[in-house]
Parts: sequence; structure tokens; C-alpha cells
Amino acid sequence: MAKTLAERRRYDRDRKRRQRQARREAGVPSVSTLNAAIAEGLAFAMRSADRSQWGAGKQPVDLADIFQTAQRILVNRHRCNPDHVREALKRAASPRPEHGWPSYTQSMTSPDDGRQHH
Repeated sequence: MAKTLAERRRYDRDRKRRQRQARREAGVPSVSTLNAAIAEGLAFAMRSADRSQWGAGKQPVDLADIFQTAQRILVNRHRCNPDHVREALKRAASPRPEHGWPSYTQSMTSPDDGRQHH
């Protein structure tokens, strides 16, 4: 007999719940936890950076510091597996297909290209 829509949804929810639990037990950080750790790493790096260089076109923050801080947060605070954390950070920082789309990157490369004229 065919499953009802509610039964299929319940099955899918349970399946995803089991997948998330298995990933947690293996020490794989969730995307939201990973993003929060990167954001916290950036905030920490900015707090100790020399912001006077920002306007001069220099980068006052080293990206390695941001990712090392994020890694320490995920491993020490969230008890994630260090190998899984390194892979997740590499995946988060890797180029994505949409970065090559002209309609996606115009506004990121030039302030004039992405503006909508009314």
C-alpha cells in the first residue's frame, strides 16, 4: 500500500534526524556551527587588528588567524573531530560554481556593475 504524504514526511524527518545524529557523533560540525565559528574567529581577529590600515587598502586581518580561531572553537568548545573540522573549513573556503556566474559576481567585483538603475 502506498504511503500517505504525512507518512513520507515523517519518514524523511526521522531519516534526516538519524543522519544529523550520526554526523554529530562522528564529530562533523554542522553548517550553522561552522559559520558561527568562522564569524566568531573574524570578530576576534578584528578586535585585535590595527584598524587604521583598513582604509589604506591593506588587510589588517590574516585569514589564517580567522580559520585557526574557528578551528580551535570547533575542536575545543564543540568537541568536533579535528580532521572533520579541517575538511569543513576547506569546503567552506573553496570556490563555488556560482562565483563564476556574471550575474552573481558583478555586484561583488565592482560597485557600479551591480547597481540597479531606477
